[in-house]
Amino acid sequence: MADGTGFKRRPDQAKGLNNRGEVRVVVGLTKERKWVGYGVWSEEGWSQIAAQLRGSGPQPALQAQMFVSDGERGLAEQMAQLANGAQRCRWHLLEELKYILHHDGVRVKEQRQPLNDLAAVLAIELPEGAFEPVGAEQKEAVRQQIAAAQKPLEELIERLRAKQYRQAAGYLAAAKARMFRWLEFWLETGLVSPSTTSWLERLMRELGRRIKKIGFGWTDQGAAQMARILLRRVTDAQEWAEYWKKRLRLEGRVLFRFRGARTVTA
Repeated sequence: MADGTGFKRRPDQAKGLNNRGEVRVVVGLTKERKWVGYGVWSEEGWSQIAAQLRGSGPQPALQAQMFVSDGERGLAEQMAQLANGAQRCRWHLLEELKYILHHDGVRVKEQRQPLNDLAAVLAIELPEGAFEPVGAEQKEAVRQQIAAAQKPLEELIERLRAKQYRQAAGYLAAAKARMFRWLEFWLETGLVSPSTTSWLERLMRELGRRIKKIGFGWTDQGAAQMARILLRRVTDAQEWAEYWKKRLRLEGRVLFRFRGARTVTA
């Protein structure tokens, strides 16, 4: 997963820097369901980040099974090359459609039907016990659900086009290929992949609280360093505690004894 958040940067006219900075974060989830941080950047774009993670060898240094993103322009196109498959965040699909319908001039009341239709399409869930080996019958049921969802999705796109909601129709048409990849991945491998970026979103909100509300006027390097600290604390709290234990030389050699208390009157 990858995401970015803006912050108020310290302007530098000599370097051509305005006050709009952005921190970009890349994280991963292992097969053991453990979150790991791949890196934090504040001066590079997604194409540069993807190139760094790929490395210079013939094979990518980082090759994930699945990449999940919120649909930010340019993000999936660049980062998906480091994964065998890419999934659009199901939560963002609905939120982005609402935003795009607004830009197509659709009133709030008229937005409800296409949003409900898309929510119904995305409502497929894995069967109970999906973390354990499941039978062919359960897998076939999921395949049929994916196939059955294609027709109402195409009908929704055509209805949007017929009503001249061109941006919304184009958005869904472009997202269609990455809408059910997490389910297809489970059918292929038996591994459960996240279908939303909710964990990363929580991390980015916490990061935003630190670099937007608590402080401002950051340098690019300072904002990135704050993000790295938070990422390490969240993904490996025990290692973080051990680091500071060694750094501060906390070796348990001090013993405190409470000897009692007494009241002193004036």
